[in-house]
Amino acid sequence: MNNQVLKILLPTDFSVLSLHAIKQIINNNPTKVFEFTLAHGYHLSDSLTTLLFHSKHKILQKLISEDFNNATEFLKSKYEKQFKSISYELLTSRNKSYIQNYLKNRNFDHIYLLNGFDWKFNLNISYDISEALTNSHIPTSIIDLQFTEEHQLYANNNVVDIFLI
Repeated sequence: MNNQVLKILLPTDFSVLSLHAIKQIINNNPTKVFEFTLAHGYHLSDSLTTLLFHSKHKILQKLISEDFNNATEFLKSKYEKQFKSISYELLTSRNKSYIQNYLKNRNFDHIYLLNGFDWKFNLNISYDISEALTNSHIPTSIIDLQFTEEHQLYANNNVVDIFLI
């Protein structure tokens, strides 16, 4: 097994189905070890009060369900040799300079973008960051996460959704 840890950036809506991207990345690279950062686009309010009391932790608590956490723990245990860590980030701007500075400071090895994925954002102030990540200097790959109508019909953002595919 390769000891080098690859730092991966992956957009997410914090749905259990979005975690299938992690399964696909690990299954396609069985000799690698990964450190995943799941990034979510989030519009900050213009309210001074909201900005003063902005808490990444509180926002993430609202966005991340217990089923998502349980599915993440399942993946960590199933792929323990390849799964070093997972962290969550809120990207609060689509500004090109903001995104480029973020990417530069985090030293990601690879970005994976989701193709054909039906984003389900929990809050109306969330957004897909994929487009903002497309023109980066970091190697980028597309993961095809298309689910059948039957899968989509039965997916309820429950931990069991991690077993759909």
